[in-house]
Amino acid sequence: PPNFSVDLKLDREYPAPGQSVRADGNAQYLFGAPMGGANATVHVTREPVTFTPKGWDTFAFGRQWYWPEQQPDVSGDVSQQSVTLDSSGKTTASVPVPQDLPFPMTYRIDLEATDASHLASSATQSFTAVPGPALIGLQSDFVGTVNKPISVAVIVTDPAGQVQSGSRVHLELQKMQYSGVTQIVEGGESARNQVQYTTVAQADISSAASAQTVTLVPKD
Repeated sequence: PPNFSVDLKLDREYPAPGQSVRADGNAQYLFGAPMGGANATVHVTREPVTFTPKGWDTFAFGRQWYWPEQQPDVSGDVSQQSVTLDSSGKTTASVPVPQDLPFPMTYRIDLEATDASHLASSATQSFTAVPGPALIGLQSDFVGTVNKPISVAVIVTDPAGQVQSGSRVHLELQKMQYSGVTQIVEGGESARNQVQYTTVAQADISSAASAQTVTLVPKD
């Protein structure tokens, strides 16, 4: 087995779009000397995640995709680079979060160092990138009755779960209407399902230190 260890630390846990996360790596031999001049690779990947701030597990956060909609595809490979550790056995990498981040994603950073005998050791850290500094959570019954009020609890928090007061929130209750269409493709036809949204009720509130309740009425 390798006679050295690799360590990796990040400076952010929940970066917002446009921000970057700094990854500081360090490799040293088990007897204490740094692995100066050793070769290493930094590999960054990502994947979508259903993100819920700590302490708010009964609320739903972020956009939901309902059949027949599909969540947009986003490439899982972010970057891979070869680096040489400095005389102290250290290296630094910067991982930017794009401005157009469509939904929460977990980024994984792997640092692998190799010694002169081609033995390798690695360290891994991850962070969750979110679309913005304020996250809206909703809580309501899954089933309602026409012309009877539906209560919706609304909370706004930061990614760590701290409540954000004074944020203006606009809510819409939408009716989903499903239909089938025929798409003309080369060599024939293809059946497709689609959904159309119609707003049947709406409301505006300001977030507070506790969840605010809004009543919406499904009219049809």
